[in-house]
Amino acid sequence: MGPHQKARKKVNSPPPTRNDLIANTVRQMSEKHFGNVYTADQLNERFKILPVAPLSLQWILDSNGFFLGKIYLFEGDPSAGKSQFGYGVGESFVDAGGMFILVETENKTSQATMEAKMGAERVKSGRCVYHQTFSIDAANDASKEEKAGAWQSAVKNWIDTMRDEKNGLQDMPVFILVDSMTGVAGSETRKEYDEEGSMKARSYDGAATANSLAKYFRNLGAAISGSNITVAFTNHLKKGMVEQQARSYGESRKGVGGEQPRYHSACTLWFTRGAETKYVSKTRRELHITAHKQSFGVDMRRLTVPFYVSMKVDEGGEIMRDEEGNPIRAIDWDWDEATIGLLMRFCGLNDTKDKSVAARALFHVDYKGGKYSSKTLDVEGLTSQEMGKLINESVSVRKKLLEIQALNINQYPAFDEVPAGDVKDDG
Repeated sequence: MGPHQKARKKVNSPPPTRNDLIANTVRQMSEKHFGNVYTADQLNERFKILPVAPLSLQWILDSNGFFLGKIYLFEGDPSAGKSQFGYGVGESFVDAGGMFILVETENKTSQATMEAKMGAERVKSGRCVYHQTFSIDAANDASKEEKAGAWQSAVKNWIDTMRDEKNGLQDMPVFILVDSMTGVAGSETRKEYDEEGSMKARSYDGAATANSLAKYFRNLGAAISGSNITVAFTNHLKKGMVEQQARSYGESRKGVGGEQPRYHSACTLWFTRGAETKYVSKTRRELHITAHKQSFGVDMRRLTVPFYVSMKVDEGGEIMRDEEGNPIRAIDWDWDEATIGLLMRFCGLNDTKDKSVAARALFHVDYKGGKYSSKTLDVEGLTSQEMGKLINESVSVRKKLLEIQALNINQYPAFDEVPAGDVKDDG
């Protein structure tokens, strides 16, 4: 020390608290040993969400979108909208700059079908992929060639390909839909059909399928964990058999593989057909969706969504046709009306006698003659669809709705609309 330098006073740092020591230990465990270790207040960092807009869809999912790196199951009655719902999820991924891969086992999808469900622009964008495969009833029922062509192998190969850094697409959100878990059978079950003219009522197939799926889902969950890949399956209702007679749909609520797929970390949505009304220009059907199992939020929520099938028309009102001259169908989910349905159900929105219910207190909404008005929102004479759209598009209104306990939704960090590293090739 020089003659003119003053000695510096030694500053004593405060001793670390217990929380500091815990945080340091957690960080060491994460870096050196196990990789994914978090304190409880950091758990949301584990999740990535691909956001969806409608409040009603967020409510049934109990999150602000679809989880990346997770499994979804769409189960239920035949013709109850399971596949159409899956296509809608695919739309969300494509619109967010991602990719939709349809692994189809039933040989029922054409380009016209995909365009009706998703729109021609999305289908022709290059971000929608169709992969035709078949299903196997159980591992023992398939030849080596059949296993290689089954949906199980297809999904694995897509996951490996999309996560391969050489392809540069590991940061892209990807939605893989297997439609459906059943489909073309394996060689042994086809042999039974050829020899006996029908399938056996009781065999080892059911147990073998459940066992095979249990192993498959355990490995699938590990394969997509931490990735930007979401995998979903449609699963048809499995009818109970009593003396060769199938029970009604309402009496049996198990899908193919029994309970095995539900044992794993997943969100299981159950689809049931409701009332159908036919108009001159369109058909309206109500679909009931129930969150039967919800590993990511509150289960047993039930939502009614109107579903419309019509013909696509251009700006001049003329019916649009494909290259062969056939009319193009339009399939639309009315999430706006479903949102109003939630308010009617939980907030008494249409109850003109009770002025103190939550929704009225928030919006000062009046309902008269099938129309909605609100001085707070400065609107008058809106239909249920128009009012639902207004709510779905207003950030401030939706934040207020989250204060209502019955409508509360878990919020997670949203995935960026344009993923890092995405190859932008559209001028």
